[in-house]
Amino acid sequence: MKTKDVKKAAANDVDLEQITETKEINNDQLIADAQKKIDDLKAQLSAAKDELRKLTGKKSSEPKGPGVIGTIFTLVSESGKTGISKADILAKLVEMFPDRSEDSMKNTINVQVPSRLSREHNIKIEKLENGNFVVTK
Repeated sequence: MKTKDVKKAAANDVDLEQITETKEINNDQLIADAQKKIDDLKAQLSAAKDELRKLTGKKSSEPKGPGVIGTIFTLVSESGKTGISKADILAKLVEMFPDRSEDSMKNTINVQVPSRLSREHNIKIEKLENGNFVVTK
């Protein structure tokens, strides 16, 4: 190698070291900026959750009551030998959950009874001749 080539090679090594150090500094800065943004978003989320609790008056630690699907399961399970119709289930749900949409609950009943409840609770639900549903052994 000629002397000029050695000087150029040495100069290139220095340039590579400077570039590498600059990239590391830039990466560290980008990571720090991203972490700051994440922390800011977490703070905003926490504030939004606090605001929601104030508006609804509910605390996340409060135990929830039985839901629509759990109530459907209970109604069908406790219907006895005569069973219960989808219309009767809907009437009870409307009474128990006045804040919920009747159409949505009707759709939930149609999805849940009999197939999904049977499958998920490992029971057999049959439709009687009168159209009622009953749990069979």
